[in-house]
Amino acid sequence: MARFDTVVLGGDVVVPGLAPARAFGCWPRKGAIAIGADADLALIDLEKTQTVSPDVLHPAHEHTPFAGVELKGWPVRTMARGQTAFLDGEIVAKPTGQFLARPLTA
Repeated sequence: MARFDTVVLGGDVVVPGLAPARAFGCWPRKGAIAIGADADLALIDLEKTQTVSPDVLHPAHEHTPFAGVELKGWPVRTMARGQTAFLDGEIVAKPTGQFLARPLTA
């Protein structure tokens, strides 16, 4: 069984999003928990086990290479711009994505 435990509890909880946000020029709006940031968060129950399937991922297509893999640690709530978008396995809000202009880097 795979375990989702890359976030250090009690430490810097933004580490998983910080490096990509900086690399793609989106920081500090993305990858930070701070005033003025988007407040996009995923809350994970580290004890919850879940077998991956398209049904639990809510994808636009019916294939995932992770189908059948059992994971320990599963998202139970996702917040986008401070509003709950996903709760206990169900999508509870309409998509609110916005274009984020970022600098082109070499």
